[in-house]
Amino acid sequence: MRDAVHDAQDHLAPRVPPRDAVVAAWVALEDAAALAGARRAPAQTPTEFTVAVLGRTPADPGAVATLRGLYQRARFGRGDVTASDVETARDALDRLATDLSTDRPVRTAAGTARDGAEESGA
Repeated sequence: MRDAVHDAQDHLAPRVPPRDAVVAAWVALEDAAALAGARRAPAQTPTEFTVAVLGRTPADPGAVATLRGLYQRARFGRGDVTASDVETARDALDRLATDLSTDRPVRTAAGTARDGAEESGA
């Protein structure tokens, strides 16, 4: 997922319209989650699955929620997505990049911590 965060950051380039940038950044995370080797439950949306995969890493849940909210607003909302929203997404991705570059324990599905450097670098 660490590499996916860097790919997602690339989608937030100033030359890309804000709505497209936010959507592309989140979709980069969804694509990486699908390739991470975890199994997606039949009833899970790609977004729910991505949140679950990131939840098993040291990723800050608040940063994940911020990105998810921006994505959902950009993808399904009718309001404007602004350069400020792109900056918020960039800040959240920077936080994830920092979190995923550390060797902090990851959370398992049961909520317990274990050493998981191999998962956080996926």
